[in-house]
Amino acid sequence: MDSMKKASVRTLTAKYIVALSLIAILALTTFVTLRQLIIGEQASAAIINISGRQRMLTQKGVLLSFQLAVSVDPAERTRLRTELIALVKSMQEAHFAIIYGSSELGLSGPLSAEIRQMLFEPPVALDLKLRRYFTALTALVALQDNDYTIYIPQLSVVVSTAEELITAQDISVGQRQKESEARVKKLQTLETYVVLLTLLVLVLEALFIFRPAARAIKREQEQLATANAELQWLSHQDWLTGIDNRRSFDEFMDRMWRQAIRNTEPMSLLMVDIDYFKLYNDRYGHQAGDDCLRRVAGALRDQVGRAVDFVARYGGEEFAIILPFTDLPGALNVAERLRAAVEGLEIEHWRSDKGVVTVSMGVATAMPGQGSDPQELILVADKALYRAKEKGRNRIEG
Repeated sequence: MDSMKKASVRTLTAKYIVALSLIAILALTTFVTLRQLIIGEQASAAIINISGRQRMLTQKGVLLSFQLAVSVDPAERTRLRTELIALVKSMQEAHFAIIYGSSELGLSGPLSAEIRQMLFEPPVALDLKLRRYFTALTALVALQDNDYTIYIPQLSVVVSTAEELITAQDISVGQRQKESEARVKKLQTLETYVVLLTLLVLVLEALFIFRPAARAIKREQEQLATANAELQWLSHQDWLTGIDNRRSFDEFMDRMWRQAIRNTEPMSLLMVDIDYFKLYNDRYGHQAGDDCLRRVAGALRDQVGRAVDFVARYGGEEFAIILPFTDLPGALNVAERLRAAVEGLEIEHWRSDKGVVTVSMGVATAMPGQGSDPQELILVADKALYRAKEKGRNRIEG
């Protein structure tokens, strides 16, 4: 009996030891696996955070470039150049940290094959796009003060390279998120093979590691979405007057033209030019000129009447107003209302016959058809504007 008890105890002890050994092996395997997953997630979170910051700096570089191009203050230009140089340096350091690792940022170990491919190979080639963007910013900063205008090609290069870079950064962040999700799936698979102790470890890890990481990633995504929306808004708005710009005008004109073809409806266009604006700038200064542009733009926007009507700054002191579904008599009525509204602002102008700022307008109406081109309508309105200026200004020609 005693021998049977001893055998049973030995058997139970052996099973207990085996069970403990299995638990120990499971716990050790889980610990090692979790440790690798945690390190990977920390690195992934660090890279996503850096990538998000890189994207925001890319957008900031575009905004600073616009400010530099339009600034007339030498001291401000010096400050903007310094900021752009520091921005490029910061982005370069962050990029090198991702490639070569950084203990301070929690980046260590080799990059995955997918990340290396995105960094150095087409079609993403993030490294190449970053270098192009740095080159574009450096070329802009290197210009002389008297070379800066809103129309310089270097600024266009900065904008186009920034757009390419932002697209590549979005793809890169998406790939890193996929790698993070893959690690989470491994973690979920591991959960089915571990005991309660391992499950407890996973729960604690989820509470104290993954949830904060997920929240941080979500915050970064929200910030990136907000910044992208702001950049999209800025790309369609005139920085000075706050109304739509030439790019937005072209897109709206093309869309309304196609709609007018489908609905067999007329479309009218008003080309507006501030009379003697160069002389106004020479007499009152560029700051007063900027304020004049803002006030005229506001008057045009406030007086068009319908939500569907579209007001844009076409270039310099010229504005364009699209009036969908409007015939020529209706367009002339709107034009007269706008002309009177600008004159009613009573902005002093020594060169004007009225003594105040006035505008000249060219009005054109078309019935868009298949194969027609909106550029024809623009040309007719432009010629009408030229006639209005030839006949003495502060008038409407259609």
